[in-house]
Amino acid sequence: MPLLLDPELLATAPVREFFGDELADALRRRIAEIVDEMRIVDFTPIHAYKTPSFRLYFEFADELFARLRAAAGDDIGFPPPLPDCLADIPRERFREFVHYYCEDRESGEAHDYFGNGGVF
Repeated sequence: MPLLLDPELLATAPVREFFGDELADALRRRIAEIVDEMRIVDFTPIHAYKTPSFRLYFEFADELFARLRAAAGDDIGFPPPLPDCLADIPRERFREFVHYYCEDRESGEAHDYFGNGGVF
């Protein structure tokens, strides 16, 4: 969420050191794309940042956990398994399906994955 609220953090030395230049640049590009796709102008209300946060997580989970392990140690572990509906999606269509999964406000599947025993 802090990166969505202030993507310029990705240009600061401590954040770049933590993520590494390649991941920081990729996150910055992807945040700009998501902002443009979703036409969001204000991420401060909770429901405005949930969906883009979920999308960034799914798209960068392996890289984020790798950076956390490098910074905090191996006991950080690895990302939880993907939800069943995303597990077998071809890599070239993954973003598309993640978009639909995270936008699905009726079923609440993404919220449940993150809030009820999944990632958080």
